[in-house]
Amino acid sequence: MAKIIDRHAIIVDMDESLIDYGQTVLDAKTNISQAIYDSAKNDINNLDKLFNDQGFGRQDKFYDIGVGYLKDFEPQNEQQLSQQSQLLAEEALEYLGKHTNEFENWRK
Repeated sequence: MAKIIDRHAIIVDMDESLIDYGQTVLDAKTNISQAIYDSAKNDINNLDKLFNDQGFGRQDKFYDIGVGYLKDFEPQNEQQLSQQSQLLAEEALEYLGKHTNEFENWRK
């Protein structure tokens, strides 16, 4: 029996992981969810500057979460995995942007 993927749950997990990480490197008085979204909305690589971590947060605390789920639930070749991972990251950022207040309430 094939495993069923819950894309929404993955997206929320990715966003929560990124926000958790953001709490460790950004000023806690900041609206961390909004700061992350504002930084990444035009280019996800801007997170590297925000976090000042050479890509650790972007890659390990966000992108790789989605990759892990995709590998577990939707086995595919590397090219498909790369494309699907990019789409998932874009969806997660879009979701974060639409729910920054909810994520901030969750964070506190």
